[in-house]
Amino acid sequence: MIMLMKEQSRELDGVNLLLDGCPLPHYRMIMQYIDNLQYTSIPDYGYIYFLLKHIAKKNRISPDEPLDHDPEHPYSGTETPPSCLPYGVVISTAETIISNDTNKK
Repeated sequence: MIMLMKEQSRELDGVNLLLDGCPLPHYRMIMQYIDNLQYTSIPDYGYIYFLLKHIAKKNRISPDEPLDHDPEHPYSGTETPPSCLPYGVVISTAETIISNDTNKK
């Protein structure tokens, strides 16, 4: 059952259902990036971090806004500044990423 749900989440209707109410273009970029990783790949956490920060800024989501499952308390989790990311992580702008993706097609 779980495997079927995971597979369906990568089809158009499934991804639309999964990401209902979310900023689709950026979330799809994250999903596409993750789907293209190999088992031995080291994920570019800086890229994912940047996209999530960009999504929050574009949608005017405050870093201390409560989480959906705990609306009564402001979020006070950790936030990793770029200086604390693993060595070699490169953070690109969303515009550069989108431009590069467009040029590849």
